[in-house]
Amino acid sequence: MKKIGETPWTAEQTETMTRLWNSGLSASLIAPQVGFSRGAVLGKLHRLGLLNRRPTTMPTVRTSRLWPEENVAPLRRLYAEGESYETIALACGVSKASVRNKAQNLGLRRRAIRTRWTDERVDQLRRLWIEGKTAAEAARALALPVGVFLLLLKFQLLLLLNL
Repeated sequence: MKKIGETPWTAEQTETMTRLWNSGLSASLIAPQVGFSRGAVLGKLHRLGLLNRRPTTMPTVRTSRLWPEENVAPLRRLYAEGESYETIALACGVSKASVRNKAQNLGLRRRAIRTRWTDERVDQLRRLWIEGKTAAEAARALALPVGVFLLLLKFQLLLLLNL
């Protein structure tokens, strides 16, 4: 690194810096290659009028630490099955908010599940209740996601109670 008052920029250093900058490298990566500090590189780029006109030839690719490809497939599958954000978050090892944001970014939409509570299904639910099954076990037996099962159960109870 050059110190104040030492050797000024040579034409070769300026050309190398400009070429590297135009190829998309940052000032931090250019600095060691031209032998100046990051600040000196930024100053020279500013004096040359290059600093605010960074080329857009290099696409910026955002990689997600939380969502590698092996986590996206389970997210899609569990989301399609109607699982809750909490369940998906536990399965993928991320936060609930991260699941919600990723699902939104992927354009996933919840599809409405319409289930009629026939007398047969109500009898099946009673049997499961008498057997002491949990909501998750009952939902599985009725082939419903737990969240949907709980909503339907709440609605059914409201109908029964005429509320």
